[in-house]
Amino acid sequence: MRNVFFLLSLSALISFTACNKDEEIVNPDPNPSTFSVVVNEVMTKVINNGIIYVDGQGDAADWAEFYNPGTTAVNLAGYYVTDKGESAANEDLWQIPSGHDAVTTIPAGGKLIIIFGAVDGAGVDYDGIVNDTIFCPSGLSTSKDLAVGLYDSGKTFKTASALFNVDGPLGVLPDDKSLGRATDGAATWVIFDTPTPNAAN
Repeated sequence: MRNVFFLLSLSALISFTACNKDEEIVNPDPNPSTFSVVVNEVMTKVINNGIIYVDGQGDAADWAEFYNPGTTAVNLAGYYVTDKGESAANEDLWQIPSGHDAVTTIPAGGKLIIIFGAVDGAGVDYDGIVNDTIFCPSGLSTSKDLAVGLYDSGKTFKTASALFNVDGPLGVLPDDKSLGRATDGAATWVIFDTPTPNAAN
């Protein structure tokens, strides 16, 4: 009888340990039960690498990539983006337009690009959704800005890139390089000599 009890206890211990091990697996989303999207990669000065969009003045625009590591699609319509990371005031927030679900929804395992600071041929900022592309009217600057952040429709902070200015963990992001997670959704940030927009980090 004692041997049976010992085997049952050992089996329970193994099961308990296995559960704990599963719970310790790192999820790239800090709050997987509520939100899964992360800022995945950013570029503050595009010259020859990582070109996503060339504006009406012939300049390659800045961009940020958002990644959804979750198992369900996430619609970012009504959410806010900022170039001030976690430190944004109300006036620093730009709202992603609604009514374009096919453009603003990130499928499970998918990515979405937002263009920052592009202008038309007359030098007027693109602002909103044009030709199925999301345009935030503010550019990204390593001297004036901090990080790309995302806030929900209630203006609650959700996720941000690492700092890309002088206070960032990797210092000022060099021109024509991107700051991204080492792999999609990972906690560690690195500088990519070859940016990877809409591709695996």
